Amino acid sequence: MTHSKRLVAASANRMISFYDLSSTNYSVPVSRIEGLHGIPLSMEYYKWPKNNDGKFETLLVGDDLGICNKYDFTSAEWHIC
Repeated sequence: MTHSKRLVAASANRMISFYDLSSTNYSVPVSRIEGLHGIPLSMEYYKWPKNNDGKFETLLVGDDLGICNKYDFTSAEWHIC
C-alpha cells in the first residue's frame, strides 16, 4: 500500500497481516485481520485521491469461497475501520 507504506500479506491460516515499511522493525506486523471465513487468494489495492469523503486507501480481498471483502482505511495516521 503505497500511500501508508504498508506491506500486506495474506496467508492460508485465514489472516491478513500489515507490515510498516517505514519502521526499523518491519518484520513484526503492525496490524492483522484474523478469523476470516475463507482463505484470501487475491488482493487489489486502490489509493484514493485527496478529499474523497475521508477515504485514504482501499483493499479488496477475494477468497476461496468466492467472497470479496472491502476494507477502507482512513486518515494519514492509518487504521482499519
